[in-house]
Amino acid sequence: MASLDFSWAVKGVDAMLRRRHGIVEYSDAADCMLRYSLARAKRARTLSDGASVVAGAPVVEIHYWNERLPVIPREGSYSGWAAQFAGRLVGSLHLLGEKIERDPKFDGVVAFSGAPAFARGSRNGLQLARICRRIGFDILEPEAATGLGGRLHAFFDGVLVWALVWAFNRAGLKTRGLAHGRHEIWMSRAKFLSLYGARAQGAALTDGPPRFVPFDVTICGIDELGALGDRGVTHILSLLDPGWPTPDAFAEFTGHRRLDLRFHDIIEAAPGWRAPEAEDVERLLAFGRDLAGDCAHLVVHCQMGISRSSAATWLVLAQARPDRSAADILAEIVRIRPYAWPNLRMVELGDAMLNRGGALIEAAHERYRDVIAKRPELRSAMLQMGRAREIDGG
Repeated sequence: MASLDFSWAVKGVDAMLRRRHGIVEYSDAADCMLRYSLARAKRARTLSDGASVVAGAPVVEIHYWNERLPVIPREGSYSGWAAQFAGRLVGSLHLLGEKIERDPKFDGVVAFSGAPAFARGSRNGLQLARICRRIGFDILEPEAATGLGGRLHAFFDGVLVWALVWAFNRAGLKTRGLAHGRHEIWMSRAKFLSLYGARAQGAALTDGPPRFVPFDVTICGIDELGALGDRGVTHILSLLDPGWPTPDAFAEFTGHRRLDLRFHDIIEAAPGWRAPEAEDVERLLAFGRDLAGDCAHLVVHCQMGISRSSAATWLVLAQARPDRSAADILAEIVRIRPYAWPNLRMVELGDAMLNRGGALIEAAHERYRDVIAKRPELRSAMLQMGRAREIDGG
């Protein structure tokens, strides 16, 4: 006998609670995964940037749009999921920032808050807490449940959270029982708009794409590494020629995690040369999956910061954001590194591993054509370097 599925009932309760609390959507963008409600602060709070929130002050409460949350993989690997979750969360906050700035009904709002449930002791619960801190929120302990009424409320809240995960993202039950921790997340209005308002989005940033991943990204060459010692670098992806010594500049990056890969910047195998192979791309993608939650600043470098590093960064972001098109992500790579020319062999290998169906390859050829149209003198140079497939293969 087939098991009964009562997820429709849980979703009905979810809809009823949203109506009761005035929780509504603010964007029809496909990757927006948040809703909001207007509320009043239940008690006074002092935030890390010095802002004070008095009891009764108007605040925006942030809620998950459960139907839009990335699906947790059934095989139990949370790193890639966490990266996708973090990227979409940041994008959703930018969309909210746009809404706040143009709608006068938010003029009196002094802060932004939420109360996400983190599964106690689970890996994804710890990742979610780190992500919230990384993107600017203070995480504060809620008032302790006291008395019979408080304990009953906490119990039934646990039942509701469990039921929502069961109805919307069932694979998440592998690490979640009824025990969970409600934590309050807070951010002042000034800090929120500085991070997610239109001015923040329009700023001329030299580092990573705010709408794609919740950490800074720098693409550079060896000679530029020395200028990054005080930039809070936590992770380095180093792609250099075989036999090249470890750059001295790495000594300036205290406490960082690093993956060293050694192969030549070529797109065809040749005697005496080490071309990028599948195992290299597999290792850089594995490194990318582990960035979620504890990465503040990723540096990806090669000899010149043009080909291997731009391809590697593109693949890392494409893995983190499977919901975004190859062309969109490449546009961000070009914004970070305007003269990016991604190594085609790496792109081909990564496209297959990420099941992109040739989209990364097609976007790469569009990039090559665009660069050659602007700098036609590069055509002969690339042909002499044995990279004809990048020039004529699209």
